[in-house]
Amino acid sequence: MLPQDLTDIADQIEAARAGAAPVAPLAAAIGDAARGYAIQRALIARGGPLAGRKIGLTSKLVQEQLGVFEPVHGPIFAERVLQDGAVLDASEFIAPKVEPELAFTFAVDVTEALEGDDLAAAIAHVTPAIEIVDSRVRDWGFKLPDMVADYAVGHSVVVGARSTPIKGLNLAAVHVTAHRNGALAGEGTGTACLGHPLTALAWLMERMVAEGTPLRAGDIVITGSLTPVLPLAPGDVYRCDYGSLGEVGFRLSTD
Repeated sequence: MLPQDLTDIADQIEAARAGAAPVAPLAAAIGDAARGYAIQRALIARGGPLAGRKIGLTSKLVQEQLGVFEPVHGPIFAERVLQDGAVLDASEFIAPKVEPELAFTFAVDVTEALEGDDLAAAIAHVTPAIEIVDSRVRDWGFKLPDMVADYAVGHSVVVGARSTPIKGLNLAAVHVTAHRNGALAGEGTGTACLGHPLTALAWLMERMVAEGTPLRAGDIVITGSLTPVLPLAPGDVYRCDYGSLGEVGFRLSTD
């Protein structure tokens, strides 16, 4: 059970998410990342079913952009997994941004930390994805404790229509180009994810097993942005091309 001070902070974050209205920075009141994750777990328990987990801040460029210098993890709620071509409601967001990512679907329950070939064998396929992140902390003014507490700035994930088995794929070399309203907005490769997307996955699995919330068959995990965090404004149309892995895109409504 959360202490009352953390329960109060969880209430603030939940209200900010529901009302799309930011709160002041909360890092000082939370104190450290462990207390931030305690708040996050409480918010997950209040929410709907999960589709999986997100990993954030796996890219040095993104760490430098956001001023937080270690990976984090957070929930992906099932209701927030959308399909290619989705139209998102701009009124649901405070200050959204875009992260082109890879989404891995697990074929089996993962009850112990895995890496290398054992990890690869546990994965059913990889799918191109775009995460739309949003901070409930005003002006993206968070530090590590409140970023973690705030769902690791997760909001929605748009997944592509094509899923590809990972056997034989060079995941580190996967290249994405992101176009905003038809113009190139950013590009990157799988090396952005801690050097290799499976390294990021192994990092997450170790923590999920330690917390007693291991990944399950059918869970989706997105492994962090392959590009710098990209801007998003009402009316924008994004399309991300992952080469042989396919494409994925969405549009944000104008109001």
